Amino acid sequence: MSDFLAVRDVVKDYKSGDSMLRVLKGVSVEIAEGEIVSIVGPSGAGKSTLLHIMGFLDRPTSGEVVFRGEPLSRLDSSLQAVVRNAKFGFVFQLYHLLPELNAFENTLLPMMIRHGLGEWIVERGPARRRARQILDRIGMGPRAHHRPSQLSGGERQRVAIARALIGDPEVVFCDEPTGNLDAATSREIQQLILELSQETKKTFVIVTHDPSVAKIAQRQIRLVDGRIDG
Repeated sequence: MSDFLAVRDVVKDYKSGDSMLRVLKGVSVEIAEGEIVSIVGPSGAGKSTLLHIMGFLDRPTSGEVVFRGEPLSRLDSSLQAVVRNAKFGFVFQLYHLLPELNAFENTLLPMMIRHGLGEWIVERGPARRRARQILDRIGMGPRAHHRPSQLSGGERQRVAIARALIGDPEVVFCDEPTGNLDAATSREIQQLILELSQETKKTFVIVTHDPSVAKIAQRQIRLVDGRIDG
């Protein structure tokens, strides 16, 4: 049994009009450190909901989220936010880059949030150097001072990946990371994720509907109608 990252008997309900909609129905999943895992299944199966709960972007209605042996789902929202910023990185289908900031500034955002204004004066030098290193590694160094509107979809997703890695997270959660990309660009992002996982030894959890993306994972978890299938 892995205590690195796990959800145990997780249920998630959402209010739908006058009734409740049960999206997750007692899901239990364990993720090992350094593993690449894909979460697959039909639309509406609860894949993104499960990923959001694993990454503390959402709370379960019942059940438990465990990280390194600690039942973090019991923490209050402020403490969850601290863990989320320090230990987790996120890559989304729609990138979620701030349009008024360039690629370099978007990459730095998690570090600015982590340190706050006072600490940032001291920490910004090392953070800026790390941002340059990451952007160079993913091929975005020459585009570092371009805003999202000046970047292609693939370039925006590379910046989102850099932003996810800047804080040296232990787990990178990717929610449909190639969903907005054409086939050729999707293959490039798949290869980049695979290379980064091998280089950094970080854990990657990837929600995808794309079989080619799912195949880069060492293990696939199939979710159907809010339950683990098989």
